[in-house]
Amino acid sequence: MITAPATGHMPKLITLGSGFLLAVLWANLMFDIQVWPHWGNKTLPEEVLSSIATYYARVAIEASPMGYLVGLVMLMTLAVSVRNVFVGLQPRWVRIATFVLLIGPVVAALTVIFPGAQKLASRTDTLIVQSELAFALFTAHVACFAAILLVLALQFLRAPRT
Repeated sequence: MITAPATGHMPKLITLGSGFLLAVLWANLMFDIQVWPHWGNKTLPEEVLSSIATYYARVAIEASPMGYLVGLVMLMTLAVSVRNVFVGLQPRWVRIATFVLLIGPVVAALTVIFPGAQKLASRTDTLIVQSELAFALFTAHVACFAAILLVLALQFLRAPRT
């Protein structure tokens, strides 16, 4: 039988899940960063689009079912955060801020990142649309990285003494 984590272990589980997600975001940003020198251009050079699209074809399509691990960790981290809001040992503002900061990346993953990565990987759209997808992925990943980094900071700075 699976039991709920002990109240004192919730910040550790949030830290573990957030650390994993931060590592995934870092890997994605290593490819996404290629858009930075071309910011403001309507289209990206073909070699940049090809590099990013090939990466996303590998991780968002070909790596199945391993890609589900990211979603599972994301949902586990969010679920523990929800429970932490109601019964955690950390100060209330830390518990609520952690939950709020985790919502953004989850929503972004479901609405922008995963669908955008799959669409970009297909390479069926015009160069303009592919470029817009690459810029959107970069922007979403940077925002998610910042949010998850803040979650980690909250867990380390305000972790309860056990």
